[in-house]
Amino acid sequence: MASLKEIDFSGYVQLAVGSVFSTMLSLKAESSDGDSQALLEGEKYMGMVGLAGKVSGAICLTFSKECGNLLAASMLGVDPEEVDPSEARDVIGELCNMIGGNIKSRLCDMGYDCVLTIPSITTGKDFKFVPLKDPIFWEYKFVTEGFLWVVRLYLKET
Repeated sequence: MASLKEIDFSGYVQLAVGSVFSTMLSLKAESSDGDSQALLEGEKYMGMVGLAGKVSGAICLTFSKECGNLLAASMLGVDPEEVDPSEARDVIGELCNMIGGNIKSRLCDMGYDCVLTIPSITTGKDFKFVPLKDPIFWEYKFVTEGFLWVVRLYLKET
């Protein structure tokens, strides 16, 4: 079993994100090298699923409020202006489950047996998320319909 630090998750994350976005949202999610610092400003949604087992940690998806509403509108078949915040949180929770579940499957295939927690969604303007002490951290940036958003992995071998 390869050390967690040695694993390149980029292909797994891109495949999971691309598949989920095209199938569930009929949208593209293209890799980006944009500045994710911009996501720290303004209203945002952060969805998270935790991992427990041979690897612990969290898989987080962070979207601007406008991007989250667009994703919810696409999944629900309505205009973004019609999306209720609770609907946006539900859709982001589902995206966390699907993308997180795919990454969890890859970890299990590599011998890191683990389970997912139920998703939790945080909204706001000024918050910082640190799921555990000294995690191995990866960040993958995507653009969908002109909106930059990120997937962050915080993992630790247990």
